[in-house]
Amino acid sequence: MRNLNTVFRRQRNLVLRALLGSVGVALLILANGASALCVSNSQDLQKALTDYSDLGAHAGEDLDLNLVANITYKTGNGPFHYLSTAATGNLSIRGDFLGPNCMIHGFDPEATVLDGQGATQVLNLSSKNGYIDVEELTIYRGESSVDFGAGLSVNHDPSVLPLGAGSIRIHHNLISGNHSATEYGGVYAVSGGYLQLSSNLILGNSADNLGGAGYVRGGTHMLVVSNTITQNTTTHVGGWGGLEVAQGTLDAQLSNNIFWNNTLYGAYLDTINIDLDNNDYGVLGGSAPQTNFNPLINKNPRFVNAAGGDFHLAGNSPALGFSTAPQRGNAVSDLEDHAYPLGGNIDVGAYEETIFIDGFEP
Repeated sequence: MRNLNTVFRRQRNLVLRALLGSVGVALLILANGASALCVSNSQDLQKALTDYSDLGAHAGEDLDLNLVANITYKTGNGPFHYLSTAATGNLSIRGDFLGPNCMIHGFDPEATVLDGQGATQVLNLSSKNGYIDVEELTIYRGESSVDFGAGLSVNHDPSVLPLGAGSIRIHHNLISGNHSATEYGGVYAVSGGYLQLSSNLILGNSADNLGGAGYVRGGTHMLVVSNTITQNTTTHVGGWGGLEVAQGTLDAQLSNNIFWNNTLYGAYLDTINIDLDNNDYGVLGGSAPQTNFNPLINKNPRFVNAAGGDFHLAGNSPALGFSTAPQRGNAVSDLEDHAYPLGGNIDVGAYEETIFIDGFEP
């Protein structure tokens, strides 16, 4: 059923784009004063990021950057990049938009692809104080020999250190096939404020040292919820392919995630102030969690067809309806934008299959 839904969304996007035409570049001013920029090619994407970076014409201003669907945005001599050390200025990058001025927004991360072509890092964003939001993107085939996070890197630039209070949200993305010759192949994100990593599929990334899937660190608080993190690898002896997690002053919450079939550790905990609940994992590494409620330990989640790239839960999956933990933060829908049930148990991982578990269809 979900595969049919994906096909339907892609057909919808193609039809709407044919009817509504190419958008080019359009700029709207939102009610909150932020600029909403609609772009449809790699050059305009980087130009927008440059214009709102330090020394750009709009440095310190808010930007909602909307990317047109059914386009592959390929990097050039380097990654798509943004750097702001200003006291103000938030950045939101979202994919799967259609129509004049990107008026129609879907929620399919496969519809908008950022491709490093196996040559460069894909997306490198740093902000000393501003909020950074990344949604509905496929971040694919990144390659990095120096920077952490070959696919997505947030706040690795030394110009933003020590980190300010700006928050990070990474939501509804497919981060796949990225490789780092150093550390953290898929994603690297650190914040002095709040960090949320939610409803992402982090798949098949690799690093020659540590953290094939990546590294995340919150400052005041962190939420890692409803992600599927699988088939991430490292060739380093004693290294781990899974996600490395650290936390600053307050607690971090890891809920409803699947960590499965990664080299050595599915999750590696850097600090002791991390709470786990309702996660399906193979092996944990690093520090012992502060709490670990209702774990699925070393239970095969039974994906529909992992070899064929289908990471929905099969009908006999132990992760179906397993979690007693409610969704937290603003992670209210799964990777395909299916709303989580209004009550009762929910599924573990990035895909919510059980829509009637509370007796109501969302």
